[in-house]
Amino acid sequence: MIENGKTDNKNDIKIEIESQDNSEDSVEIKSCLTQVFYGKRSRFAVGIPLILAIIATAVVGTQGYNIFSNFRDFFSRSRPAPPKRAFVRLVSGADENVSGHLSLTTLSHPNQAVLIQGSIYGLKPGLHGFHVHMNGELTSQCKDAGGHFNPAGNPHSSPVDSARHVGDLGNIHTPPVGPTTRVSMIDGIVTLGDGGVNDIAGRAIVVHAGEDDLGKGGDDESKKTGNAGARLACGVITLLN
Repeated sequence: MIENGKTDNKNDIKIEIESQDNSEDSVEIKSCLTQVFYGKRSRFAVGIPLILAIIATAVVGTQGYNIFSNFRDFFSRSRPAPPKRAFVRLVSGADENVSGHLSLTTLSHPNQAVLIQGSIYGLKPGLHGFHVHMNGELTSQCKDAGGHFNPAGNPHSSPVDSARHVGDLGNIHTPPVGPTTRVSMIDGIVTLGDGGVNDIAGRAIVVHAGEDDLGKGGDDESKKTGNAGARLACGVITLLN
């Protein structure tokens, strides 16, 4: 016999099966009732999250897309721009034995600057003037590169002076032993690939025969070129990205 009884929980249904014996019919009835009872519970449990998901989708709609789109745009703007890079292949000017290559990379930390690194071959031991010149022209033994890059019209000076040519990068040093001159410097005045007034992309780097006196030579030429002498090699600053 099957009886329905109430429990304290209104949502529960108490099912009792009384039987005088454990006959196969009794066991089968119990099994059927169990499947019906728990099957309904299972479908009910699965249905609630599904209904909530449908409601949420209907409520959010295009608003949700806009929210996620705004988050994506925010994080995109928050990421720093990738560094600009450039390459310079130095070709011989007044000395056919001098050549080399340089790489330039923008830095953003701790301050905006440009890192210049590379190797130059064939220079004599000592200091050599190292400048950015106006034009990306390498003909006539680098003379067509023009004068120092100087958009502000300042006198020639050292890299650490506030009033200087933008192209005044000072000297590089060739050691007394070994054929290679290593270049590694950071400059915070020049810029690379930003289109600004101090942008050196497309201009020329020139390596000179003598030491740059950094504007302290006491004559007019010192305030123009630093008396750095002949142009041994030069190369165009070519952007890579």
